[in-house]
Amino acid sequence: MTPQVALTELRAVGVRVRLGDDGTVALDASGPSAAAVLAFARAHREGIAALLWDEEGAPAPDTLHPVVIPADVPAAWCDGVAQMDGMTTPDGIIPARWATLAATSVRLLRDHGAALHRAGWDALDLFGLHQYAPATNPAGWGLAWLLGEIGEVLDVSPDAVGMRCSPNGARLAFRRRCEAARAGVVPAWGLAACARFDCGVLDLQERKEASRYG
Repeated sequence: MTPQVALTELRAVGVRVRLGDDGTVALDASGPSAAAVLAFARAHREGIAALLWDEEGAPAPDTLHPVVIPADVPAAWCDGVAQMDGMTTPDGIIPARWATLAATSVRLLRDHGAALHRAGWDALDLFGLHQYAPATNPAGWGLAWLLGEIGEVLDVSPDAVGMRCSPNGARLAFRRRCEAARAGVVPAWGLAACARFDCGVLDLQERKEASRYG
């Protein structure tokens, strides 16, 4: 479903959709269906926000304040994370959780990508998910997936990333996995290729690329 269709359907059931003072989507919904309406809107919030900005004839916040990724962050990470924004939500992940992962991945690149690269972390460590059970196999969860659930990065070293949990503020450490534990893990943006591989529609070059990640 496109953001335009989502916006139309929300309005059709009487939901008032507007831009809040902070430039994000605000909804006025009530009644027993309010929770379902909010969950539905969250899955499309970024696209809906862009449509609302267009309707009001103003530049969207990302145009006014574009995300700047440091130059020493690997281009492959930047390209992969950029792909996630336009991907169909992979099987096994709810759309709202995928949107959170995409946004968290951008922030991770922006705020800590350079430090993580210098410390020797790679795409599977940071953005990995298991290709057959991305949301339910914790052995495949990379740092970005956990940050979407837990909180923020405190510090980076070659062996571990310190994290603060919200809302209780407890400190946790995300540690690098051994090679055996990475079997079947792909970068999040590689899930689309894995699905096409399983359906037998990848060409030879794409199959070689997918096989690099297990």
